[in-house]
Amino acid sequence: MAANVTMQRKQAPVAFIPKDIMVNIFKRLPGRSLIRFRCVCTDWKNLINDLIKTPSFIEDHFHCSSCRNPFLLLEQYHRRFRGISLSVLDCDKRVQKVQKLPSIYSPYNYGVLGSSNGLVCVKVENGTSPHPILIWNPATRDIREVLPRTIVHSDLIDEVGFEYRTYINSQLHDCYGFGFSPLDSDYKVVRINAFHPYDIKAVEVYSLNCGSWKEIGVGNNLRGISTGTNATINGVMFWKAMWRDDEPLILPIDLSKEEVCTAIPMPRINGFGRARLIEYENKLAVVACLQESDGSDLIHLWVRKEETYLSEDEDEDEDKEDKRRGWTKIYISSPSPWGSLNPFTIWMNEIVFLPLHEIENDGHETILYVIDLTANEFKRLPVGSHSSNFDPVRKRRPPSWIKRDIDTKIFNYVESFVLVNRHH
Repeated sequence: MAANVTMQRKQAPVAFIPKDIMVNIFKRLPGRSLIRFRCVCTDWKNLINDLIKTPSFIEDHFHCSSCRNPFLLLEQYHRRFRGISLSVLDCDKRVQKVQKLPSIYSPYNYGVLGSSNGLVCVKVENGTSPHPILIWNPATRDIREVLPRTIVHSDLIDEVGFEYRTYINSQLHDCYGFGFSPLDSDYKVVRINAFHPYDIKAVEVYSLNCGSWKEIGVGNNLRGISTGTNATINGVMFWKAMWRDDEPLILPIDLSKEEVCTAIPMPRINGFGRARLIEYENKLAVVACLQESDGSDLIHLWVRKEETYLSEDEDEDEDKEDKRRGWTKIYISSPSPWGSLNPFTIWMNEIVFLPLHEIENDGHETILYVIDLTANEFKRLPVGSHSSNFDPVRKRRPPSWIKRDIDTKIFNYVESFVLVNRHH
């Protein structure tokens, strides 16, 4: 009797789910769950493997993930343990480890340069020059290595002398940005090569679709400018920059046209403060933590709109000057309970900060600070950073001007199946 029951169980038909319903379910699942579900059975494995290479499913899954599961990507470097940790913070404020880089890269010091639509751009310091750049999808573990070209500045050699080439190379440095160009559906790496802080010598763009670099002709138009952080919005990469005379500006680079556009003035930021370019409701925005005359620190948020003409009889106060420059201030916070904060990004309608100075850190925990733009409420968000989470690297990073055990960088991130290795 028992044997008959066993046979009946083995022969019980498996419930049939139509393929279109399964696809509709799969596109709503987190990427790592979908990858794990390939182990359920051969049919699921084959279906999922086909789906994650299908452009329409990749796009549908990405849009679902962007709305339901936006992440923060945290890159942390522990100075005492000389190790690097990559993790994500999900919308429920839970920390999850990110799949490691392939073993041929993991022993080296590496740093995240940017994140876009699930792809992560990483620079690996493996002793070669220029350092290799990786375009990596942590969800699928696909990776492409990009080798920047060696740039020879003959004008500098003529000016300084060939025998000083070692000195010239020591004064050259690269700034990188990574972003998506929707007009040509392409992911691009921007490399700005500068001599000393205030002399941009070359701008190059790498196309993931074409698999090649292209130099943008800038001549002497960018002399006297230094660049900092960047944000990509609607296919334009905006660089926070500075003239030699300390006048702040924004340098746009059109990723589709692959050209440098006319510089944009920053909003007027008086006094000492930390400012960063971010995306707010699909527009360019500037967030800054500014110290007031009474010593309190307030958060200000400007959004970029069209320049506004002011008639001659209008008083040109600070807000009207900002409007003339194309900026509208939409938010001012209450005083920060933690003093001066360094803004990084906006995530689920909250601006995310790190402390400008060490406030509370025992080497095992990083503290993020956020402000809810709707409730005008500051929050403290601990992120576990135990030493066991850090992968050791061979080379120590140079010291930071901010004295802390753990250096942290923050990026917006979403799990996706965007393809890294495209045909070109």
